Amino acid sequence: MTPLLLHWAALRTTPGFELPPGLEDPFEPLILLFERDGGFHTENGEVNLEYKAVRMAGWRDRAEDPPMVSFAAEALDEIDRVGSVAQFGYVVGPSA
Repeated sequence: MTPLLLHWAALRTTPGFELPPGLEDPFEPLILLFERDGGFHTENGEVNLEYKAVRMAGWRDRAEDPPMVSFAAEALDEIDRVGSVAQFGYVVGPSA
């Protein structure tokens, strides 16, 4: 099965095809995750984002749900801080 992101990349380069106006960039959350030195892995049918695990099964049922968090820097900084304290007992990283 080809990853969905590859389909998005192919759509962008398809002559005559235009993505709907106002559609958010599907790559942005992944790029932001990597820019902030984050990562993810999959195991046991879940995507593990270090601070949160999300089941892959049933994703269509959750597709219209609002985002779990804001992508604003302040919100992500707080997630990093709380996760760092929970895991290590202190803040790890540049904001330490």
